[in-house]
Amino acid sequence: MSILTLKKEDFSRIDWGKILNSHSLIENRDYSKKFYEEMDQFEESGNKKQKLLYKLFGDITSYYLDLDSKDNPYKPFVYRDKRTASIEDLTASDLSFLDSIVKEIPNSEIKARIADVLWLRLRNSNFIELAIGTYIDAYHQFLNHKSGLHPAIDRLERAVQLATLFRSGEIREQFVKKIEEEINKYKEEAPSFLLFRLLQLLLNIKKVNLTAEATLLKGIALLAESKKDWHIAREYWNLCAEYYKKEKDFLERDSAKKASANTFVMLSRQALEEEPFYPLAAGQLKQAIEAYRRIEGTSEIVKELLKEMIEYQKRAISQMGLIKKEVDISDIVKSVVEKVKGMPFNNK
Repeated sequence: MSILTLKKEDFSRIDWGKILNSHSLIENRDYSKKFYEEMDQFEESGNKKQKLLYKLFGDITSYYLDLDSKDNPYKPFVYRDKRTASIEDLTASDLSFLDSIVKEIPNSEIKARIADVLWLRLRNSNFIELAIGTYIDAYHQFLNHKSGLHPAIDRLERAVQLATLFRSGEIREQFVKKIEEEINKYKEEAPSFLLFRLLQLLLNIKKVNLTAEATLLKGIALLAESKKDWHIAREYWNLCAEYYKKEKDFLERDSAKKASANTFVMLSRQALEEEPFYPLAAGQLKQAIEAYRRIEGTSEIVKELLKEMIEYQKRAISQMGLIKKEVDISDIVKSVVEKVKGMPFNNK
């Protein structure tokens, strides 16, 4: 019995117009549904080659992206003892077919996924370069979609993970330049989630000359403080500290860390405005103290904040109410009794 395999010429049998012709289908998981729908139609008609073709693309686009797992970020969905398609399911003939057609795929989201999968399975660095370039295309594609900000950042983050595999060289430098261009494009919109994530990603890949970005972060943090956006200011101060740490400018690093810790103090003050709420004020000071204790030379600041926190805690008692709720645990007790009924006390 011959094993059915796909050849390069089979690629032309995919009706890409039908698969891609929808403004709502922009992520791989959405394309996967379309591929599987087409697969089902060919199963009914008995066209095994077409069924295999659409199943392969449906499987690859069904993986979910786990960016916390750099070595293999593509995972199947698992439920009890069952799972969806996995990257390990791909056969040598599948990989050979995908290698022959990856550059011809007319969609950056799908092309980047397949190039990345080929790198993970075949370990050919040519696929890294193709995946990085196509992930950048996908990033722009998602940014142009009204709901595509988070998917856009995810694609760029995966491109960063791949680019870091090159310790130096043109590919890495070009990618650093690309992120710097994006930062310059969006820095006037600060503070924004997109700009913050771009600066985070740049820190992961850029090794030297980080002072300009650190200065930008400091400026945005100060801007947030002027608007009393203390949570946002803290995020930017923390990232600023990371930049100075990488630059080995420890004086500026500690200054940024102190500014970050001070945002808790300012939130504590804010809790006392108009109608003072001492439990919240005390809680913010507690976090401020913990943050300052991680910075050298702040023992006097910690001492003063401790006094203040203790005073707020005393006043907080009068603002705390008693919370009562009756819970019937009779069924739980009965269940436990039934489980241990008849067992000796030394039963392990």
